[in-house]
Amino acid sequence: MHKLSLLVALVGCTAHDASPPYDLHVVQRVAPASASLHVGVVQASGNATIIGNEWTPISGGQVDETYGALFAQGVAYDIYLYEDLNGDGNCLAGDRAWRQRIDSATGEVTADLDRIALDPTACTYFTSP
Repeated sequence: MHKLSLLVALVGCTAHDASPPYDLHVVQRVAPASASLHVGVVQASGNATIIGNEWTPISGGQVDETYGALFAQGVAYDIYLYEDLNGDGNCLAGDRAWRQRIDSATGEVTADLDRIALDPTACTYFTSP
């Protein structure tokens, strides 16, 4: 009996919990080392802001950031991202911006900036009042 309870405890510690809310994982293999990455997340229906404008410096020439427990199952979201290339804190024409629509979150969401098309209109998320 004692061996069985120990086995159950070990299995419980190693099991992967894939239940919502789900994480956002942002990756980019080649990024400008002196830039900062800004992230905004909005629930598509009702425009509820999940992340207003979180930012982090890009170090080492790549991005690998996780924002935990953001997405409810089956809900649509818009993810806005931009690289502030000149460090002024404003999303302008010289910066790179992306927008990714998640139609229905069903697990961890990865925003791969090497694969998402640039979308200069995504700056309006960061510049609108």
